[in-house]
Amino acid sequence: YRQLACSSLLASHHILRGDESVVPGLASLTANQSFELQVLDTGSAAFFAVAAFLHSDVSALVGGGSSGVTSQLVALAKATDTALVGYRSTSTTLRRASNSHFARTVPSDAAATAAMARL
Repeated sequence: YRQLACSSLLASHHILRGDESVVPGLASLTANQSFELQVLDTGSAAFFAVAAFLHSDVSALVGGGSSGVTSQLVALAKATDTALVGYRSTSTTLRRASNSHFARTVPSDAAATAAMARL
């Protein structure tokens, strides 16, 4: 959790200052956009994640910290037209094709298993 919070704060710092040292072209991607970072620890509980989501005004969400929590957030993300990025969500039930508002930063369990089998 600390690593995620620190990386989120660093990303926020870069976005707010137009710092392109990590992401070239970042300033043009975020021009004329407002940005605010909210870090909420829901303790990996789907109920608290959903409640936090419903009581915040966000246009993008990074989380949940598990596939189970993310699965609960997918329908809300779609219903509210909110982008959802699962940074640790590996379940094969979370497919991009059926969840257009969802993207992951790690491979699915199926992709990871296939890659390990090729080794």
